[in-house]
Amino acid sequence: MGLWTRMRQNLSLKIVSLIAAILLYIFVQQERNPIVTKTLLANVDYRKTQDGYQVIPATSSTTVNVTGPRPSVDRLKDGDVKATADLSGLTGSQSNSSVRVVYELPKGFADVSLDTTQQFIKVRVYRQKSRKFAVEALFKYESLPGLKYGEATIHPSQVSVRGREDVVNRVYKVMAPASPVEPKANIDGDFALVAWDSDQNIIEGVEITPEKVHVTIPQVLLPAEQIVPIQAPLSDRPAAPYVLTDTIYMPNNVKIIGNAQRVAEIRAINTETLSIHDLTTTTTMDATLITPPDVRVRDLQGKPITRVKITFIISKSKVEPPAPEGAPAAPPKHDGPINP
Repeated sequence: MGLWTRMRQNLSLKIVSLIAAILLYIFVQQERNPIVTKTLLANVDYRKTQDGYQVIPATSSTTVNVTGPRPSVDRLKDGDVKATADLSGLTGSQSNSSVRVVYELPKGFADVSLDTTQQFIKVRVYRQKSRKFAVEALFKYESLPGLKYGEATIHPSQVSVRGREDVVNRVYKVMAPASPVEPKANIDGDFALVAWDSDQNIIEGVEITPEKVHVTIPQVLLPAEQIVPIQAPLSDRPAAPYVLTDTIYMPNNVKIIGNAQRVAEIRAINTETLSIHDLTTTTTMDATLITPPDVRVRDLQGKPITRVKITFIISKSKVEPPAPEGAPAAPPKHDGPINP
């Protein structure tokens, strides 16, 4: 019996057996390395933002489906798939735009395919702005008895605020919240900065450079206060027959603030020296206060004061002035007629 004859015997059974073997192989392979699909999270990398603009994306991540043999798919985790968005074509005139997202599998996963449902992501484009601000120290702490917190020294005293133009325009001031290391101690340290709007609300989303400043606030002696009158030195007096009958100051008292010993030595605050020689009627003058260099002068409401008004009450004297020396005496005055 020839070979061909033997092969043709039970041919249908042999064909069925071959098909069954192939199907069995496929089944076994499927059970050992099944094809599965898995959903992963991909972080989006936004690249090539134009200078002077800030891009705010609708999301910082997106989801992708990966399909392939289970061993390969199981090795992938969130963040392995790279998502990139090119922003080079966006400008401030495009306030609400869509950008294409490109996905990439890591190397070594040739048997895995990607199924991305989100091909575009919405972004908003804002023009950036930078402004300079002087820093103010913010502190409200109790000091030692007889002392108070003095003037703050801040370094650097000026910082830059950068961010979205609409947000930076809302910044009213930059504050450095400062605090002592121990209760009732001097303040000396580096403190983070915050941006405030006009209602003292903290503004988020801006970059302050530098992020911290050094603040020093020593405790100083609490100044003493005293209320003293105002005096106006006069260089002369009204010419006869006019006389000065009264002087009115507005205000007539001021508050002086300074070292306790120095304040106790001061009995009054003088004005500049004034001349009233030519006054013939009641006159009001403006006069500058001569303030001692080691004290502060305030009005009784606590406001700084440098000038006062002084009213000189001038009247005409009823007493005749004395005759000049060597002049003939004036004849006596009579109330009635003179008899011959």
